[in-house]
Amino acid sequence: MNLKRPSIIRNRSLAAGLIALLLVAGLAPVAGEPDDLALAMNEQVLADRRIAAEYVRTGNNSLAAVTLQRLSKTLAGSAHADLAAAALKAAERGDATAASERLEELAEALAEDRHAGDQRVFADCIREAKKVYDPLDAYRIEKPDLKVSTTAVAISAAAASASAALERCEAEAGPTVANNPDFKRIVAGARRALEQVATAVDAEDADQLPGLLTDLRAYMDLLLFHYG
Repeated sequence: MNLKRPSIIRNRSLAAGLIALLLVAGLAPVAGEPDDLALAMNEQVLADRRIAAEYVRTGNNSLAAVTLQRLSKTLAGSAHADLAAAALKAAERGDATAASERLEELAEALAEDRHAGDQRVFADCIREAKKVYDPLDAYRIEKPDLKVSTTAVAISAAAASASAALERCEAEAGPTVANNPDFKRIVAGARRALEQVATAVDAEDADQLPGLLTDLRAYMDLLLFHYG
């Protein structure tokens, strides 16, 4: 028994030395260090970011600040702490534009962490669908000439892509979201608007597009605010 003790002590010393080297090299986790990927997957973090963004959007900066205080504490020490703190400061001084921008940057940063970690949550599908839809929004502001075949084809293709993106989100939604009446209403409204856009393009009726795309934007924004 006594003959083995030096060997055990020696092995423990080697292990301790190896851990120390890994820590110095930044290859081993430090006790208490925030896990950025875990935070990016945390439903409460995602919910607080969405709630704060909604409060900012509706002009409730004081309520946004309360939510952002909680979010800032959760993200303290992580790679996202600065964005949360900046959003909080902007909300506290009543700068809705800056607060909204920082919150959107935070959403993108969290999404990038998930992508880098090969992880996915439902919010990723919603944000992807919004990006697929975005090119269509240009035609809400500037009415296109649908007699130009390339323009008509581009709009039809964009509408089809956006509809497919929404269909993917319906498939990815968990039971709670999928069965939520508001979610079903919003997605149905968005897909109906996209179908009407395709019909207007086929009829070369550009006058309908601004109204249809305004409705579509409202639906996409609602999806982003509630689930993105």
